[in-house]
Amino acid sequence: MLSLAPMTFYLFTARSPATPALCLLLASCFFLPAAVCAAARPASLASQNVRYSLDLVETAGGGTTDASGSMSYSVHRTCAAWETVQKLEIQSITREHGPEHMLSDYTTSESLDGRHLTFHTQEQLNGHILQTVSGQAQINTDGSGSVTYDRPLPKKLNLPPGTMFPMAHTGALISAAMAQQSELATPLFDGTLPDGAQDSYATLVGWAATPAPNSPPALRMLPAGHIHVAYYDRSRQDMTPAYSIGMHSYANGVVDRLDLDFGDFRMNGTLRSLELPPEPTCPQPSETAPKALP
Repeated sequence: MLSLAPMTFYLFTARSPATPALCLLLASCFFLPAAVCAAARPASLASQNVRYSLDLVETAGGGTTDASGSMSYSVHRTCAAWETVQKLEIQSITREHGPEHMLSDYTTSESLDGRHLTFHTQEQLNGHILQTVSGQAQINTDGSGSVTYDRPLPKKLNLPPGTMFPMAHTGALISAAMAQQSELATPLFDGTLPDGAQDSYATLVGWAATPAPNSPPALRMLPAGHIHVAYYDRSRQDMTPAYSIGMHSYANGVVDRLDLDFGDFRMNGTLRSLELPPEPTCPQPSETAPKALP
């Protein structure tokens, strides 16, 4: 979700190099609006390995006549960072271009305090690389931040105040939902675009203490609900989102249902496999601090 729900998901549309990546989404309190901070407890996100099947549910404008695909998502918490690997693959048929094979590979490392992010995204269409985006970003204690790109072109951009990285955003969304908040708006930088942060607006509905009986067994005792996130291009004064993602998320960040709106077609994502790896055993600060000399 995080993108969203407790985790962070990242998808893309490869119809043209200008089409932005989609993202699905622990935050320190300085990241969050005061109303959320006052009521929310930090979300306890889980390491996970998941795989989804993607099926076409709706087309608009007649450009896409068929589509199917899959997405794998792996996020592991180490003692210092969240390590994320995501792969999205879509086969589609369009009236203009015929069969298309879209592939997106996305990897990040985000510090547990949500202040540092390294990222690498590569998008391919029919075996040809459309774009590679990589670099590092940081957020300072006063909320300001910057991103330094290595590719596609070396450059440095400032991030707007309040910007969040993917796992921090996911944690903030779940914390807000558990605190009975109904919405969350914040700039988001996930490393999928070459021109800085996006604006995001999330609605949080239907959160219940226990999910439906048909939930996956490993998630059956966790609170769950729906998250819908719309993403906006900050360079345009346009109320129409560039893309949006809906999901049914659990309080640990696992998402079992997705609704992906790519503009000219929509796909549903269904959870096909789920693994929850053991969390690392990390030394406490007192165990790693240097001892005073006698």
